[in-house]
Amino acid sequence: MSEIYFNYDRYFEEILVRLTHYDRLVDFVTDEDAIRANIEKNKWLMFFTGNVEQEINNRKNEYTNTLILFGNQMVVYYCTLIESMVENFFFTIFASKPERLNEFFSSKGELKDNLGFSLKKFLESESKDAYVNDLSIKGANLCLEGGPNKFIKRIKELTGFQISQEVKEILDDLYYKRNRIIHNNEKFEISTEDLYKYRDVLFEILGKFHEQLTKLGAEIKDDYIKPFRVEAVNTVGNSHAH
Repeated sequence: MSEIYFNYDRYFEEILVRLTHYDRLVDFVTDEDAIRANIEKNKWLMFFTGNVEQEINNRKNEYTNTLILFGNQMVVYYCTLIESMVENFFFTIFASKPERLNEFFSSKGELKDNLGFSLKKFLESESKDAYVNDLSIKGANLCLEGGPNKFIKRIKELTGFQISQEVKEILDDLYYKRNRIIHNNEKFEISTEDLYKYRDVLFEILGKFHEQLTKLGAEIKDDYIKPFRVEAVNTVGNSHAH
């Protein structure tokens, strides 16, 4: 049976760390002095050109093409990460608040049919909790279907939380690129600024998920921000003392 909590720490780390690593790579491969030092250290690399400046230009072109590829893969990665966050969000609500699972799917027609409550499977399950857990996993997967417009609508229906129009537009842009990359083998010149824009949207969604789940009293693994909450509480306490 899956553990019932929203893994805030995992998503916080992945959103933060991956782009930091990419940024460091960009800094290194666009540093002409670093390229020159590497070439001069390994002169055999100039076998075909015999010229340091020409080799530097060749390297810069190679690295630019590689960065374009990596930038496109970051787009795909961000979409995968968003979907994991959304799925974990729905699962945490459904598994910790089974009445929400029932209320949400009871009026969903085909979606309810696809959830597929089965008395036979319920009776065969090791426990009621185990069966609810299985249904919650399936329900979360169903809520993810159809892309961002669909799951944004379902988030609002389930929690009342409305994702802003600006965030929707950025998600539409992100998913458009992702679909063209995957299905049409297109490559976009993704700037670091673009990736930071997408990253900021992921952080915003993650923060809103944390806020909504906190209101519901759901379990959240959030060791990263606990020290900040303690500091905030202490600050408020000290201000009241004065």
